[in-house]
Order: sequence, then C-alpha cells, then structure tokens
Amino acid sequence: MNLTFIQEGKILNNLNSPISIDRFDPKKADVYKANAGISLIASLQLQMPISKTNYVFIEPNFRYVLNDVTTSGYQLSQKMSMVGSQIGIGFKL
Repeated sequence: MNLTFIQEGKILNNLNSPISIDRFDPKKADVYKANAGISLIASLQLQMPISKTNYVFIEPNFRYVLNDVTTSGYQLSQKMSMVGSQIGIGFKL
C-alpha cells in the first residue's frame, strides 16, 4: 500500500524542456493526479518446504496500472508497469 506520494524535482515536458514538479515551488506544473485506481497483477509463487509447518518462497510479480497517472490537462500521458519479487518464510497454521 502506498501511503504517500511526494512530487519533487524536475521532469521534461513535451518540448524537452525541464519543468518543476516540486511541491514547494509556486510555479510548479500540475502533472500527477492523486487517486485510487485499478491495476492488473500477475504473480507466481514457488515454495520449498523446510519442515512440516515452514517453507521458504519466492514470488515474482508484474503490475500494470490501467489508468494514466498524469492529469488530463498535462500534454503527455504516463502509465506505470512494475516488475517485482517477494522472498520470505511461510508458516502453516
């Protein structure tokens, strides 16, 4: 769960010129929207038992965000795709 999203620094606009998105800049560009959205997530978990009740696992995953993360007034649109992995120890109760 992402609890915060802070915009800092500069990004390039559609003319390849840097523009500020820093939250403290009074002239910052309104680029990213803050909202809850829908994502598609695919993952595969591989487990290896280490005892009768414990196992280690690795779970590679892929996440694709369906909506643009940029505002409709911004010239460029941006979508997010992420690849990740979880590694851990599981316990059967």
